[in-house]
Amino acid sequence: QNWSSIELLEFTDLCQKEHTIEQKEMSLKSKLQQAEYKLEEAHSQYMNALRDHYHEEQIWSEKGRRMSTYVTWGLFLFNSCLFIVSIAYVEPKKRQAIVEKVTDNIIHLHTERTAALMEKHEKKC
Repeated sequence: QNWSSIELLEFTDLCQKEHTIEQKEMSLKSKLQQAEYKLEEAHSQYMNALRDHYHEEQIWSEKGRRMSTYVTWGLFLFNSCLFIVSIAYVEPKKRQAIVEKVTDNIIHLHTERTAALMEKHEKKC
């Protein structure tokens, strides 16, 4: 088979175009692989940052729970101490004050009654 010069030029032109397209394809495949690698790297960095952030939140949450527990125990001990002080010191003083008032009232009433009885007895005599 003999090729005409036009067919030969067309064939040569097509071979050049095919070669150029193959080079572009290889270049684009390489760029695609680089872009996919960058995407994977960015995704990995994002996941690491997310994991670090979650871990920090967990640490702060645990610190908050621990602090809450300490505050609760502190308030419990404080209330217990107040109760003991109240029972040991305040209530006995209140009781003593009440006893003194009642005793004073009894003595006062007894004195008044005795004086009234004495007056009554003196009037009869």
